[in-house]
Amino acid sequence: MPLCRKVYAVRVRHLREDDAVIECLDQLGRYLAWRMSANDFLPVPALANRLANQHRGSKPIDGCGHAAVSATYAMANAVNGKALDAASHTANAQVYDNGSYAAVADRE
Repeated sequence: MPLCRKVYAVRVRHLREDDAVIECLDQLGRYLAWRMSANDFLPVPALANRLANQHRGSKPIDGCGHAAVSATYAMANAVNGKALDAASHTANAQVYDNGSYAAVADRE
């Protein structure tokens, strides 16, 4: 099993809306599998953060139910070595994807 499969953010990669997000996650997988040098990986965490923070659903509080936002933040945290935060955002993305809504969102 590739090391990248141990990164929980992989579980929600299908929820992303930007191919650059997947590329960051794939680069993390290559780096963890020793198929990418540390120098080549160096710019990836900053790019991952920029992608997450610029997601169109990141700004408004009512966007909190958007599975793609959580999936993007899961990837960014995974790439930045923040395993607990990545797992938390992965769980949120899975809940949102299953049709549940955050406490601050009113379906009506």
